[in-house]
Amino acid sequence: MDDAASGLGAKKLSENRLARITEVVASLWSLSGQPTDGRRELPTSSSSQLQNPKSPEPEEFLKVVSDALPPQPWRAGIHVDLAQQLQVKPYRVTKAIQTLIARGVWMQQRDGVVFDQLGKEIMRDDSRFP
Repeated sequence: MDDAASGLGAKKLSENRLARITEVVASLWSLSGQPTDGRRELPTSSSSQLQNPKSPEPEEFLKVVSDALPPQPWRAGIHVDLAQQLQVKPYRVTKAIQTLIARGVWMQQRDGVVFDQLGKEIMRDDSRFP
């Protein structure tokens, strides 16, 4: 083991060294299988709209979300409720709400507090603040 692990302080580990370490560990601990067992492929950025903020939601969807929103301040999790109602993923509703806020259709809100464009508090959900 010492021979296989020598020089592990190096920033780069070659495939050959990794293979030797794997063989030694497998024999010491009676392991079987391949080093790649259980490896998963990560999604690419093109496979997820959430990771591509430049792909806008259609105007019709923005209108549906805006019409479905209750008056502010919204309760926590409103995006999940609307997503179920509209039969879409919650991230799409979140993205639509963010777009509507950026356009000034709705005000910025955080933790039950609604802010104007200058960041001044204009209303709050008093039930959340004892």
